Amino acid sequence: MSWTDPRSRLRGELARYTARSWRVPLGRGVVTLLVGVALLLAPLTSLAAVVTVLGVGVLADGVVSVVQGVLARGQWGSSWRLVRGVAGVLAGLFLVWQPSITANSFMVLTGAAALVTGMVMLAVSVQTRALAPGTWSGGVVAGVLLALLGVLLMLFPTAALLLVTVVVGIGSLVAGAALIAHGWRLRRAWRELDRAA
Repeated sequence: MSWTDPRSRLRGELARYTARSWRVPLGRGVVTLLVGVALLLAPLTSLAAVVTVLGVGVLADGVVSVVQGVLARGQWGSSWRLVRGVAGVLAGLFLVWQPSITANSFMVLTGAAALVTGMVMLAVSVQTRALAPGTWSGGVVAGVLLALLGVLLMLFPTAALLLVTVVVGIGSLVAGAALIAHGWRLRRAWRELDRAA
């Protein structure tokens, strides 16, 4: 390769870059695709597994905080680390032992938040209708719909979890397929560049 030929040099750089990088999107795509398949084949079991893994992470973080709090005994902030660590350990243990209850509780809390937000939107829209007569009805509709969604999430948390898990599973399948296709395109580009270099 000549120093006077910038195209050839650029081609060589691109070939080296794609030779290193095509495996990354391909590997990520395969993992994402497998996650999507698992979520669609056994949505609630997969969700429980995700919550369990999250619980292990929270538990480990709590243990580290407890150890740091004990080692820093007498220093400023050590008692807060200890309290945070104990809370993390307890939360992690609960997530690991009761993943389905945790997931359902999360949906109920999300529903309660949506209900409160929807009711606030509804009240604000009704109160400001004199100020914005052309737009207040949109706020009312949005508030009512959000409040209804909140009620549904609170009444049917398991069904909501199932729906969310299936949607995430379909999204994972699509994203995984796109990443795999991108990895194969990079691999093909690398081979073409390598032949041309």
